[in-house]
Amino acid sequence: MTYVSGNIARTSNLLLSQIGIGNIGRTNLSLFRSTTQLSTGRALLRPSDDIVKTAAIIELDERLERSEQTRKNLDFAEAQVNARDNGLGQGADLREQARSIALTQISEGADAEERSAQSVVIQSILDSMFSVTNQEGVSGFIFGGSTPGRQ
Repeated sequence: MTYVSGNIARTSNLLLSQIGIGNIGRTNLSLFRSTTQLSTGRALLRPSDDIVKTAAIIELDERLERSEQTRKNLDFAEAQVNARDNGLGQGADLREQARSIALTQISEGADAEERSAQSVVIQSILDSMFSVTNQEGVSGFIFGGSTPGRQ
């Protein structure tokens, strides 16, 4: 519906038609924006549509990015801790095997031939322990200390 301002007393038909066309144009633009918002599901089509809402959206996006990065960091740290925990568990198992062999050798009074055979087993346990200490995790060697890039 075209509305002509009441303060225009005497005017030409051309001015009245231009006012009417301007009103129709604004109504069409408003309908276009509403249709676009409905079809895209976005309340803001451009940052200049509403500065305050745009600032709030930017802040929320930054918070989401920070929380996503925090989650990634925690996943990374958890993987590294799990790798170290696994390595420590393997080391404890190997130590227990070596301890068991040593206690058996001491308590039974084994001869030289049996001790020689058990020394091969102990050497394989030591080699296994060495390979456990040189395992790589997500950030380098898990027991690399302050230089995780080196074994």
